[in-house]
Amino acid sequence: MSPAQQKRLPEDGGPAVKFAQALRDARDAAGIATDSDLAAKANFSKSAISKALNGRALPSAAIVKALAKAFDDEPEPWLQRLADAHAAQKNAPATTTSAADEHLSSKQADGCFWWVLGVLAGLAGLGALLTFLAPEKTGALEWASGTPVSNQGKPHEGLGKPDHQSWSWQEITPNSTISTNFATAPRSAAIKTLGGQLALAQGCDAMIAWTIQADGVIVATGVLGLATADRLHVPLHGLTETINITATRQDNATCATSLTWTDEIQFRA
Repeated sequence: MSPAQQKRLPEDGGPAVKFAQALRDARDAAGIATDSDLAAKANFSKSAISKALNGRALPSAAIVKALAKAFDDEPEPWLQRLADAHAAQKNAPATTTSAADEHLSSKQADGCFWWVLGVLAGLAGLGALLTFLAPEKTGALEWASGTPVSNQGKPHEGLGKPDHQSWSWQEITPNSTISTNFATAPRSAAIKTLGGQLALAQGCDAMIAWTIQADGVIVATGVLGLATADRLHVPLHGLTETINITATRQDNATCATSLTWTDEIQFRA
């Protein structure tokens, strides 16, 4: 999407909108024509970049650092700007309504109650119909950048329930490193727990050291040997947007191996 085609941000928006506008201005100043071009320079998926520029929520530090690099800017001023935006968002006063606006006569309130009840009942029926007719959604995570990975599983749907997918890295050779960034799909931005199992394939006497980061912060590490598996259960805080898995072969065996992550994503209800 080109800047001319992008939806205009509201002029009276909050910290997230102002930060998104600053990112758009920097993109334009850098002469980057489209979100696709920006995604290529930042080494992130187009959907993750579009999400950072839509002003609905503040982006993660990992995405901000990647965008700063794409703009040929130093990341530190942008990260400070992001921290200031988070602070402003946290300290923003709640919207209040005057007593005059809230006043309704008992008769009006009674009529309003039954009207709202009827609307909610209709929406509930419509929601059930749409759920029945809607196509399957994407999983909790989607590949964003880095080492290619195959998705071998199919997610289970449901807010507050685990989603399960199987991601696999093939042909990992001795002394090599794989590193993959996953972006959370829009509906699952609020991840409560990151879990599942990391497992090495049988048939190769390999040893792999692995690290998992959430928005640039290391949350789990471990070492896998021949045909072994590590269970994961990592509580996450805030609106985690980016998961990185990095794994390095630490052996001299001549065979190649594969690594599989069967994830279990728990959403915030």
